Amino acid sequence: MNELINVKLNDSYEPIVSARQLHQTLEVKKRFSAWFEQNIKGFVEGYDFTSVPGGTPVKGGNGNTQYLDDYALTLDTAKHLAMMSRTTKGAEVRAYFIQIEKDYNSPEKIMARALLMADKKVHKLEAQIEADRPKVLFA
Repeated sequence: MNELINVKLNDSYEPIVSARQLHQTLEVKKRFSAWFEQNIKGFVEGYDFTSVPGGTPVKGGNGNTQYLDDYALTLDTAKHLAMMSRTTKGAEVRAYFIQIEKDYNSPEKIMARALLMADKKVHKLEAQIEADRPKVLFA
């Protein structure tokens, strides 16, 4: 499957997408900030989307890097926005997200995420054991 939009996993291992990249892929003519402000009404910040600290780095015309506001959208929110866009790419993007979601919920991917979470927890506990070692030896 061709990758229309880069889908990443957040700290909770849930799929998220960049609102700015979604806007670009949907080929919306309206300026990003106006489009986002208009379409995000009814969605809950912290649940449906979160702001990206520092924004998205973009190379300016003079070679300097600028940081533009961006938001991390849940896959469900991104699907809603794709359908609301009323562009020719909207249905294609929504179908892409549905396929991503099916893949995300496949047994293999669920096991892979579970192993990642367990590995992260083991590393955290090992670090705690090392930090507590002097106290244990003293006791």
